[in-house]
Amino acid sequence: MALKKDKNIVCFDLQKKKMKIYIGAKFGTLKDEKGIAKDVSNIGHFGTGDYEILVSDDSNIEYILSLIKQVL
Repeated sequence: MALKKDKNIVCFDLQKKKMKIYIGAKFGTLKDEKGIAKDVSNIGHFGTGDYEILVSDDSNIEYILSLIKQVL
């Protein structure tokens, strides 16, 4: 599942016990103070962009939304 504006902004990969979120930005462009976004620029993946976030609970939802808003 993806959210688009002119291009994909974010992709969601729903799995049984977690969700992977791919943020459509080049690595080095997000301000991620918590360091939860992983660099996947040199790894083959099915999502958009160079950032992957693994979500297994809702403790960082507001922070993750702030990272996604940086792409807009």
